[in-house]
Amino acid sequence: MTKKKEIIKDISLYASGVYLTHGIDFIISILMKRFLGPVFSGVWASLQVILMYAKFANLGSFEAVTREIPYSLGKKEPEKAEEIKNTVFWFIFMNSCLLGGGIALVALGMRPGISEPVFWGLITISVLLVLQRIYYYQMVVLRAYKKFTMASQALVFSSAFGALPLLWMTWHYQIYGFYIATTFIFLVNILYVFIRSGQKFPFYFSWERLKPLITFGFPIMIIGAMDVVFRCLDRIIIPRYLGFEYMGYYSLSLMAMGYLTSFPNMLRVVLFPHYQDRFSERDNVKDLKNFVYQSTLALAYILPILLAAVWFFSESLVFLILPQFKPGLFPLKILLPGLFFLSLNQQFATLLITAKKHLSLIPAMIALIILGATLSIAVIKAGYGLPGVAMMMTATYFLYYAVHFLLGVRLVMDSKEAFRLFMRVFGVFVFFVASMLAIEHFFPKGEGTPLLKNASQFGLFCVLFLPFLVHLNKETGLWSHLIDILKDQFSRKKHPPSE
Repeated sequence: MTKKKEIIKDISLYASGVYLTHGIDFIISILMKRFLGPVFSGVWASLQVILMYAKFANLGSFEAVTREIPYSLGKKEPEKAEEIKNTVFWFIFMNSCLLGGGIALVALGMRPGISEPVFWGLITISVLLVLQRIYYYQMVVLRAYKKFTMASQALVFSSAFGALPLLWMTWHYQIYGFYIATTFIFLVNILYVFIRSGQKFPFYFSWERLKPLITFGFPIMIIGAMDVVFRCLDRIIIPRYLGFEYMGYYSLSLMAMGYLTSFPNMLRVVLFPHYQDRFSERDNVKDLKNFVYQSTLALAYILPILLAAVWFFSESLVFLILPQFKPGLFPLKILLPGLFFLSLNQQFATLLITAKKHLSLIPAMIALIILGATLSIAVIKAGYGLPGVAMMMTATYFLYYAVHFLLGVRLVMDSKEAFRLFMRVFGVFVFFVASMLAIEHFFPKGEGTPLLKNASQFGLFCVLFLPFLVHLNKETGLWSHLIDILKDQFSRKKHPPSE
């Protein structure tokens, strides 16, 4: 199997697991809110903040493992990869136990002054903190060793197996049933991965191995934290200046953003170890030129289909299911073009990390956060409301992509090649935005249901955009490789190999 076909196979396998999991989790999240109600949902949402901040206790070792294990394997140093894997596991296990124990002690000390749901929630968090870190590390290791089939199966198992006990326990025992079921599910997930993958973590701890990992990974973790702040600027500023009602309308955009950016995020997860593997062969960053070029084009040509689907169908879905959220439709449509650029930065961030040039992102991220916050506050004060915020976020998303592009592309391409790639991406952007606006403006309103009208509009967009997809196959062979992979999978199921 060629390297390109191997990567496409890994992406297709992992993507199937991710999107199936998203579908299951979406249904569960709706039912859970119904069973828990607003008060208990608020309790759990508040407690989850602890888990969000607890991930920084790994001091960047998670981020370093994703780079150093595949790099060591590419260098034909499996023993070093194992030492890194085991050292980080025991480091994470020990500091998670210490942190979890500290939270439990704080909960016991505060018990007289807090409600029972909050007390038992803190006790649950203290246990989940350990279990969650172990499970997430298992998944990091699977991806670092490029075991994407197993990683995909683990994701689907987690959602499919956990759905019934989580819903049943929450339905019968409210928040306490939810606590028990969540803890039980993480425990079972950990056992499932251990048994199915054969992962072992014999005790091994080396400060020699750990120190360079933290030195390398800590700045990546800081960049990741700054990225979270940048992406959350609108949800910080809107409640502060416009109130929670407007934030509720804007949540349509946030929901779309979560699902649309999951595709490029998933692509990065799969490509990351392949980047390290390729780079380790000669330690020459220019060897990654083809990876960067083809992944950028593939994303630029595929994303418009996903964005157009949200653009055209959001109207009818909101009118049919969430009519009270109609004021959020216009900001959503303004933000969608920005998500095109926000989704294209991942491969350049991966390139910078691979080449150990990621520190250059820190001042750029600080400047973008300040600029985005300043512009968003200014348009609100000028009376432009949610559409103004969405417009400013779209503008800063473009700058966000441009910064990553300029810092990363210069490592692998000369100025002419970089300019041609940038203009190709920008040309696709202009075409897909112009097509959506033209179809929406000139397409006959017609008769029948809004859903049928939106389906017709989306169909017309796909026809107009088809030449780009055909050209993508000619240049990268993406669709041909996918068809070959599906044929291979079907043939194996129909004619299993004899033992």
